[in-house]
Amino acid sequence: TTEIYTLSLHDALPISGTGSLSSVACSAASDCWAVGYSSGSLTLTEHWDGTAWTIIPSPNNPGYNSFNGVTCSSANDCWAVGYYSSLSTSSDPSLIEHWDGTFWSVVSSPNPDPTSDLLYSVTCPSADDCWAVGYSSSGGLIEHWNGLAWTVVTSATGTQVDALYGVTCASTSDCWAVGIAASQPAIERWNGISWNLVSAPVAGSFGFLDSVSCSSPSLCVGVGHSSNGNAARTLIEQWNGTSWVLVSSPNSSATANNYLDGVTCNSEGCWAAGDYVNNGVRHTLIERWSGGSWTIVASPNTIVPQDDALYGVTCASSDECWTVGASANDPSNFTNSTTFIEEYTLTIPPLTGVRSRMTH
Repeated sequence: TTEIYTLSLHDALPISGTGSLSSVACSAASDCWAVGYSSGSLTLTEHWDGTAWTIIPSPNNPGYNSFNGVTCSSANDCWAVGYYSSLSTSSDPSLIEHWDGTFWSVVSSPNPDPTSDLLYSVTCPSADDCWAVGYSSSGGLIEHWNGLAWTVVTSATGTQVDALYGVTCASTSDCWAVGIAASQPAIERWNGISWNLVSAPVAGSFGFLDSVSCSSPSLCVGVGHSSNGNAARTLIEQWNGTSWVLVSSPNSSATANNYLDGVTCNSEGCWAAGDYVNNGVRHTLIERWSGGSWTIVASPNTIVPQDDALYGVTCASSDECWTVGASANDPSNFTNSTTFIEEYTLTIPPLTGVRSRMTH
């Protein structure tokens, strides 16, 4: 048989009003979660059971609620992180919820800054060892789960990291967090004892990393975008076991703005997802690396001029990957967006005929 991979739009369960999906994670091919927000300023959690996506209820606080990141170590152990806007205190406290296999429940999380404590990404190298990163008014925010409680952990000493947007771990003593510092990419590393700043390649006059993923301790990839004052360009930086290096990455055109927001890596290679803007309309952008160079992979969109953008990507197996985002009715913004999911899967050509070699 000939193996054919297909990338197609998937049924992202329609919801009433607006909605967007920011992140996706899988513990198995038939167990995936996508998270974001829905109309009414509510958290949104959608689950894939191998057949269909369905909405699973999740708790909310008074005010605006949103999830930005999700991770799963097993079918009954998932974490979702984000923030909510408190109506009573005019602040944006962190929001962390846990899935125990039956229900999503709010887990107490620290808020070191009285104004803003937003969490963007979460990862768990083990059930009792999780990291969440984000932003506070004082800079990058890092929180840790030790199996009992979430606590704030000091970010890299001696530097001002403005915000951290992505986090991943190759092991319990080897984790990476990426973001922005002084308009340039910022990278921090956890060595099992403390977080330390690691040199990151400069990316034009402005650049930052939005997501990071590792397939091994000697292969990690961070993605985002950069600019020299003109169009935004895709930005990919790779860890080779010794240092982070700038890697060439394609763009949809020389004049369009190109953004990469999510990345995932496994033994088969890496996928990055985002969008590009052409004539004021956003289109999905997916890039793949399998050991050679990064290439753009054709991806579906809804009917133009509707905006489509991808924010998170993950692979449930070597031949099944998911990417999630939002699709907007108004090309000028995403205030009226709906959930958007694409699937990349292995399909076997259907049997079209049979001929018997036996004599009847």
